[in-house]
Order: sequence, then C-alpha cells, then structure tokens
Amino acid sequence: MKEDRKGRLERYLLNADPFLWGICSPQGRSNKSETYAWLKPRVRKAWPALGGFSDRATYEDVARLLVSSPGIENLTRDLIIPAVMDLPVGRIVDDLRLRWMAGRYPGNDFLKERGLEHQGWPFLLEQPYPFPRENLTKYVAGWSQFAGVWFEEIEHLDD
Repeated sequence: MKEDRKGRLERYLLNADPFLWGICSPQGRSNKSETYAWLKPRVRKAWPALGGFSDRATYEDVARLLVSSPGIENLTRDLIIPAVMDLPVGRIVDDLRLRWMAGRYPGNDFLKERGLEHQGWPFLLEQPYPFPRENLTKYVAGWSQFAGVWFEEIEHLDD
C-alpha cells in the first residue's frame, strides 16, 4: 500500500464516526459492548499475537491499537473488506459504486428493489424511510463517511 493511501486510511479510521465505519453491527448502530463483542473474536483470530484489548478501552484506544498493530493495511484486507463483503449489502457493491460515481446517494427505492431497505449498512448508517426528518442528515452522512472511503481508497489498495 502506498504511504499516502495508508496515511489517509489511518486518519479516516481514527476520525470516523461510527467506530470502524459501522461494519461492527447491524444497521451500523451498537453500543460499545456489542461492538467489542463483534470485534474481539475477529482480532484474536486474525492476529493472535496482538493479545486483544480491554472492555474498558475507549474506541480511540482500540482504533490506535489496531492502526499500530496489525496496521491499517492488514486491518483493511483481513477485517474490513471481508466483513463488508459478508454483509447483505456486499452483493450490491457494484450498484452502490455506480451511485457514488454519479454523485447520487441510494434512496429507499434503490434499496427496496434489491431487498435491502433495512440493511444498507455500513454504506448507509440510517435508513431513509420511514424516517424522522433529523435522521435524513445521519443517512446522508453515513453514505458520505463510508462510501467515499470504500470507493476512493479501499477498492484501490493495489493502485
């Protein structure tokens, strides 16, 4: 991985909300114990020498630990990409990419046609319909937080 891409991915991971871009839980929402329950076995399996982390650790501490060891490249290849591709939304990544490239976020009709109206995560962290008006901002923010990282950085790791 090129150093400039590595630096961008590290910064995205360290600064993004939600933790690990919402791949840790259904619909991108979880509390810390649910997130860690999802993350810990995957970290132990992929990097047994790492030794894990405490349930009391902050998200910032865990993100920094993962960025330092195993490192963002291994974390992306061995955890983030497989986790996304295992989600129901993994089967429509090509369709989502077309939306990203066209500058259009996928609305409810787009997801409904694909049987994913309640499973747009991590690309869409809040569901578009039915939604209270305040959730629309979160929905669009979820698209911009993860889709950009995925389509502009992660998919081009070997470039």
